[in-house]
Amino acid sequence: MASRSIFRETALEAYRRNTARDVLPRLTSWPVVASCWLLVGGLLAVAALAWSVQVPAYVTGSGFVLDDLRAAMIQSSGPTAVVLVPPGQAGRLRPGQLVHAQLGASGATVDGRIARVEPRLIAPDVAMARYGFSSTPGAAAEPMAAVVVSLLGSGSGTENAGTQLDARIRVGSHRLLSFVPGLGPAGGGS
Repeated sequence: MASRSIFRETALEAYRRNTARDVLPRLTSWPVVASCWLLVGGLLAVAALAWSVQVPAYVTGSGFVLDDLRAAMIQSSGPTAVVLVPPGQAGRLRPGQLVHAQLGASGATVDGRIARVEPRLIAPDVAMARYGFSSTPGAAAEPMAAVVVSLLGSGSGTENAGTQLDARIRVGSHRLLSFVPGLGPAGGGS
Protein backbone atom coordinates (compact mmCIF):
# COMPACT_ATOMS: atom_id res chain seq x y z
CA MET A 1 0.00 0.00 0.00
CA ALA A 2 2.99 2.28 0.02
CA SER A 3 2.67 3.06 -3.68
CA ARG A 4 -0.80 4.31 -3.33
CA SER A 5 -1.34 8.10 -3.76
CA ILE A 6 -3.58 10.16 -1.54
CA PHE A 7 -4.92 12.01 -4.64
CA ARG A 8 -7.40 10.60 -7.04
CA GLU A 9 -6.27 10.05 -10.59
CA THR A 10 -8.95 12.38 -12.06
CA ALA A 11 -7.93 15.21 -9.73
CA LEU A 12 -4.29 14.88 -10.78
CA GLU A 13 -5.28 14.91 -14.44
CA ALA A 14 -7.41 18.09 -13.96
CA TYR A 15 -4.52 19.76 -12.15
CA ARG A 16 -2.11 18.96 -15.02
CA ARG A 17 -4.60 20.34 -17.60
CA ASN A 18 -5.03 23.61 -15.69
CA THR A 19 -1.30 24.22 -15.23
CA ALA A 20 -0.63 23.66 -18.93
CA ARG A 21 -2.56 26.77 -20.05
CA ASP A 22 -1.81 30.41 -19.21
CA VAL A 23 -4.21 32.22 -16.96
CA LEU A 24 -4.08 36.01 -17.02
CA PRO A 25 -5.00 37.88 -13.87
CA ARG A 26 -8.14 40.02 -14.07
CA LEU A 27 -7.19 43.46 -12.76
CA THR A 28 -10.22 45.52 -13.86
CA SER A 29 -13.89 45.04 -14.37
CA TRP A 30 -15.85 45.88 -17.54
CA PRO A 31 -17.48 49.05 -16.07
CA VAL A 32 -14.03 50.54 -15.41
CA VAL A 33 -12.86 49.78 -18.96
CA ALA A 34 -16.07 51.21 -20.46
CA SER A 35 -15.72 54.37 -18.34
CA CYS A 36 -12.13 54.89 -19.51
CA TRP A 37 -13.16 54.56 -23.16
CA LEU A 38 -15.99 57.06 -22.60
CA LEU A 39 -13.52 59.48 -21.02
CA VAL A 40 -11.09 59.14 -23.97
CA GLY A 41 -13.98 59.64 -26.44
CA GLY A 42 -15.14 62.75 -24.56
CA LEU A 43 -11.63 64.24 -24.57
CA LEU A 44 -11.32 63.63 -28.32
CA ALA A 45 -14.71 65.28 -28.92
CA VAL A 46 -13.71 68.35 -26.87
CA ALA A 47 -10.39 68.58 -28.75
CA ALA A 48 -12.21 68.38 -32.11
CA LEU A 49 -14.62 71.12 -30.98
CA ALA A 50 -11.74 73.33 -29.80
CA TRP A 51 -10.04 72.80 -33.17
CA SER A 52 -13.11 73.83 -35.15
CA VAL A 53 -14.22 76.90 -33.14
CA GLN A 54 -12.79 80.18 -34.44
CA VAL A 55 -12.33 83.20 -32.13
CA PRO A 56 -12.05 86.59 -33.89
CA ALA A 57 -8.87 88.65 -33.49
CA TYR A 58 -9.07 92.45 -33.34
CA VAL A 59 -6.76 95.44 -33.48
CA THR A 60 -7.98 98.28 -31.27
CA GLY A 61 -7.22 101.97 -31.44
CA SER A 62 -8.53 105.40 -30.58
CA GLY A 63 -9.12 108.39 -32.79
CA PHE A 64 -11.40 111.26 -33.76
CA VAL A 65 -14.06 111.97 -36.35
CA LEU A 66 -12.76 114.62 -38.74
CA ASP A 67 -14.72 117.66 -39.88
CA ASP A 68 -15.34 118.10 -43.61
CA LEU A 69 -12.42 120.53 -44.02
CA ARG A 70 -9.86 118.15 -42.43
CA ALA A 71 -11.30 115.21 -44.41
CA ALA A 72 -10.83 117.16 -47.63
CA MET A 73 -7.26 118.04 -46.64
CA ILE A 74 -6.35 114.35 -46.44
CA GLN A 75 -8.21 113.67 -49.72
CA SER A 76 -11.11 111.81 -48.22
CA SER A 77 -14.74 112.37 -49.07
CA GLY A 78 -17.71 111.75 -46.83
CA PRO A 79 -17.66 111.12 -43.10
CA THR A 80 -14.09 110.27 -42.12
CA ALA A 81 -12.24 109.36 -38.96
CA VAL A 82 -8.58 108.84 -38.18
CA VAL A 83 -7.69 106.05 -35.76
CA LEU A 84 -4.26 105.67 -34.17
CA VAL A 85 -3.14 102.08 -33.59
CA PRO A 86 0.03 100.61 -32.07
CA PRO A 87 2.86 100.39 -34.62
CA GLY A 88 3.22 96.62 -34.26
CA GLN A 89 -0.39 96.09 -35.30
CA ALA A 90 -0.40 98.33 -38.38
CA GLY A 91 1.03 95.60 -40.61
CA ARG A 92 -2.14 93.54 -40.10
CA LEU A 93 -4.42 96.28 -41.45
CA ARG A 94 -5.56 96.50 -45.07
CA PRO A 95 -7.87 98.87 -46.96
CA GLY A 96 -11.42 97.58 -47.00
CA GLN A 97 -11.38 95.92 -43.58
CA LEU A 98 -14.50 96.55 -41.53
CA VAL A 99 -14.21 98.90 -38.54
CA HIS A 100 -16.62 98.98 -35.58
CA ALA A 101 -16.35 102.14 -33.50
CA GLN A 102 -17.99 103.59 -30.42
CA LEU A 103 -18.41 107.36 -30.41
CA GLY A 104 -17.40 109.26 -27.28
CA ALA A 105 -19.17 108.85 -23.99
CA SER A 106 -22.59 108.50 -25.62
CA GLY A 107 -21.76 105.00 -26.73
CA ALA A 108 -23.36 105.34 -30.17
CA THR A 109 -21.78 102.90 -32.59
CA VAL A 110 -20.76 103.46 -36.18
CA ASP A 111 -19.31 101.18 -38.80
CA GLY A 112 -16.76 102.03 -41.42
CA ARG A 113 -14.11 100.64 -43.70
CA ILE A 114 -10.40 101.33 -43.78
CA ALA A 115 -9.69 103.75 -46.63
CA ARG A 116 -5.92 103.61 -46.16
CA VAL A 117 -3.17 103.02 -43.65
CA GLU A 118 -0.64 105.84 -43.53
CA PRO A 119 2.79 104.49 -44.52
CA ARG A 120 4.78 106.16 -41.72
CA LEU A 121 4.40 106.34 -37.97
CA ILE A 122 3.16 109.64 -36.64
CA ALA A 123 4.07 111.40 -33.39
CA PRO A 124 1.19 112.47 -31.12
CA ASP A 125 1.86 116.21 -31.53
CA VAL A 126 2.00 115.86 -35.34
CA ALA A 127 -1.29 113.92 -35.28
CA MET A 128 -2.88 116.73 -33.29
CA ALA A 129 -1.68 119.33 -35.81
CA ARG A 130 -2.39 117.35 -39.02
CA TYR A 131 -5.81 115.97 -38.12
CA GLY A 132 -7.00 118.71 -35.77
CA PHE A 133 -7.29 116.52 -32.70
CA SER A 134 -8.13 118.46 -29.56
CA SER A 135 -6.05 116.00 -27.52
CA THR A 136 -4.07 112.87 -28.19
CA PRO A 137 -6.41 109.84 -28.52
CA GLY A 138 -5.86 107.28 -25.82
CA ALA A 139 -3.18 109.51 -24.24
CA ALA A 140 -0.54 108.11 -26.61
CA ALA A 141 2.97 109.30 -25.84
CA GLU A 142 4.78 107.35 -28.54
CA PRO A 143 4.56 107.34 -32.33
CA MET A 144 1.52 105.53 -33.65
CA ALA A 145 0.24 104.34 -37.02
CA ALA A 146 -2.60 106.43 -38.47
CA VAL A 147 -5.52 104.68 -40.17
CA VAL A 148 -8.00 106.68 -42.26
CA VAL A 149 -11.50 105.26 -41.91
CA SER A 150 -14.45 106.06 -44.17
CA LEU A 151 -17.52 105.97 -41.97
CA LEU A 152 -20.51 104.21 -43.47
CA GLY A 153 -23.85 105.95 -43.68
CA SER A 154 -25.19 109.06 -45.26
CA GLY A 155 -24.54 112.69 -44.39
CA SER A 156 -21.38 114.50 -43.48
CA GLY A 157 -19.16 114.09 -40.48
CA THR A 158 -20.06 117.59 -39.26
CA GLU A 159 -22.49 116.44 -36.56
CA ASN A 160 -19.84 114.17 -34.98
CA ALA A 161 -16.74 116.22 -35.93
CA GLY A 162 -14.18 116.22 -33.14
CA THR A 163 -15.84 113.31 -31.33
CA GLN A 164 -13.41 110.78 -29.93
CA LEU A 165 -13.99 107.18 -30.89
CA ASP A 166 -12.70 103.79 -29.84
CA ALA A 167 -12.37 101.40 -32.77
CA ARG A 168 -12.07 97.65 -33.22
CA ILE A 169 -10.83 96.27 -36.53
CA ARG A 170 -11.18 92.54 -37.18
CA VAL A 171 -7.93 91.23 -38.62
CA GLY A 172 -8.52 87.48 -38.62
CA SER A 173 -9.28 84.69 -36.23
CA HIS A 174 -7.62 82.06 -34.06
CA ARG A 175 -8.65 78.54 -33.27
CA LEU A 176 -9.85 78.13 -29.71
CA LEU A 177 -7.20 75.43 -29.30
CA SER A 178 -4.45 78.06 -29.78
CA PHE A 179 -5.29 79.51 -26.34
CA VAL A 180 -4.29 76.27 -24.59
CA PRO A 181 -0.93 76.84 -22.87
CA GLY A 182 1.87 75.03 -24.65
CA LEU A 183 0.10 74.78 -28.01
CA GLY A 184 0.13 78.47 -28.98
CA PRO A 185 0.56 78.82 -32.75
CA ALA A 186 0.26 75.05 -33.22
CA GLY A 187 -3.43 75.47 -32.39
CA GLY A 188 -3.85 77.42 -35.62
CA GLY A 189 -4.87 80.91 -36.53
CA SER A 190 -5.14 83.33 -39.41
